[in-house]
Amino acid sequence: MIAPPPATLVRRSRITAVVCAAVGVTTAFWAARRGWDPPATLIAHALPVVLAAAHQAAFRRLRWRSRTLPKAFLLRTHDGTPVLATPRPQAPHGAGLILCISLVGARIGNTWPNPAMDAAGLAVAVFLVVRWAGPAFLRPYLELDADGLRVGVFRPRLIPWDAIGPDSPADPAPGARDLPLPVTPSAPEDPEAPGRIEDPKGSQNPERTQHSERTQNPERTDDPASTDAWDWVWIDLRAVATDHTLVAAAIRYYRANPDARAGIGTEAGHAQLLTSR
Repeated sequence: MIAPPPATLVRRSRITAVVCAAVGVTTAFWAARRGWDPPATLIAHALPVVLAAAHQAAFRRLRWRSRTLPKAFLLRTHDGTPVLATPRPQAPHGAGLILCISLVGARIGNTWPNPAMDAAGLAVAVFLVVRWAGPAFLRPYLELDADGLRVGVFRPRLIPWDAIGPDSPADPAPGARDLPLPVTPSAPEDPEAPGRIEDPKGSQNPERTQHSERTQNPERTDDPASTDAWDWVWIDLRAVATDHTLVAAAIRYYRANPDARAGIGTEAGHAQLLTSR
């Protein structure tokens, strides 16, 4: 059986989550009209949980920790330029949408005597929707185009291909949260120079802090074989629902093959990438 392409999986996940969330809200309103009697209360609370569990099981391939992540990219455009993009993880965010939207419906349909408590409960429910379900609907976190990598969501930063260390990055270990990418250091007086990208998640990881300290060492060697010769960008694999070894292989492939970069984002170029592994 041929697996659906990533774009199809993501579209199905989002549509299923929205429909199930609508069912959960409708059930909450129905229970409220019945005065939250025991049968209605049981159904209104149990149905969203069942729907969320079903969504989680149906789209488990799109969990960032899944061992069966799609071995393909999304083909899309960025400002009119063809790009390869990584889909956003859909699980457990789709399940989160179903549960949280149902909670919003329950709060609207079940008012408390105190208006302040009512407003606070609704605000918490809406916050949970945005925090838990929102990531499934964001734009791709990682894109590849002819110029390089674009990392980030709201203000993606560009890493030119030639700024990436040769034969990098290494394949990540199973379950790894980050993909460390060595890039050419920029001049100290030019922190926005191409190739320098702020760590998209900060420096809470001790290994990142160590890398940061090494790359800021004024006695850093220029030997490309030394980790001290590079700045490091940490790609957050928790925001990537494409096979993580494929992502690393694609970066290495386009770094080493400039002639292939013109085909990035096209069907032919994508097929060539997949057969090159």
